[in-house]
Amino acid sequence: MDVRITTRTNALDPFNCFYSTVHEVGHAAYEQGIDSAYLLTPLGRGVSMGVHESQSRIYENQIGRSRAFTGWLFTEMKGAFGDFGVADADAFVFVTPEYNSFPPAAVVNALQALVLEWERKPAGVVSYGGISGGLRAAQELRMLLANMNIMPIKQVVPMPMVFGDITEEDTIARIRQTLGECELNVVVSDISPNLTGRYDTDQTISLELATLVLDAAMEFIPPGGSFVTKIFQGVGIEGLVAAARDRFSNVQRYSPTASRSASSETYLICQNRLPRARGQAQGKSASEQVQGHLSELGIVVDEDSEEVESKVGFRRIQKREEE
Repeated sequence: MDVRITTRTNALDPFNCFYSTVHEVGHAAYEQGIDSAYLLTPLGRGVSMGVHESQSRIYENQIGRSRAFTGWLFTEMKGAFGDFGVADADAFVFVTPEYNSFPPAAVVNALQALVLEWERKPAGVVSYGGISGGLRAAQELRMLLANMNIMPIKQVVPMPMVFGDITEEDTIARIRQTLGECELNVVVSDISPNLTGRYDTDQTISLELATLVLDAAMEFIPPGGSFVTKIFQGVGIEGLVAAARDRFSNVQRYSPTASRSASSETYLICQNRLPRARGQAQGKSASEQVQGHLSELGIVVDEDSEEVESKVGFRRIQKREEE
């Protein structure tokens, strides 16, 4: 069957017609798949325009944006035209939170700085934030990508949000219910206490929260997965580092260059979860290990101790005497 298609090209920008052409090829291939016995009958034009369009979208999004096709196309184009400014055939995935219904400034800055590296490549969008899972930011980001000649796929992946207190079992249960059979290859924690302005207090609560998040994350991270958490430098952090090293093969501390020089903020980066915990972690939670470390330092307080007026986190916090 002779099927002809029409597409638009631009001599100054020959790459912008790729996906529209693949889309039209999908229409043509559907026409050619119709049995010739049905020609000149109502069935000879396909089931419906809806089905017709769905077949063209399959060609455009499933075939045209696949690594197999883009890899082949990249090789053919490079052979015909030489170096044309595309480093390789890979696509990109952009993960964005949602702030005020829009991607954050860091994502927009990255687009402006690296547009030449990302130009004319397929891009997927994963979003998170708010009840919708960041869908508003995802749609704004897709428009930005398209305006910069990056090829966003139409489907986005919004991450569901679970609101709650990580120290409560109900929150863990809802995370478990949301994930279902899924696992988390990476858990990133930016948890922080409500700052009081008293460093000892803030640091000890930060230590306890980070340790609780590590314990919670261990239920969902498979072997080979990673964990990152923010923490303030101070007493007890070595206990958390030791607990992490019993669970991951590579554990490092990292202070971003963007942090103020006087800031004690640091990040604990844990990579490659071990299939089985080693050392003191066997049969113990990270919280129990950190409490044991603090006990060795003599700063753990029993809840029924009469010598201490208050307890915050793992550490002894004395109330200030009134003048």
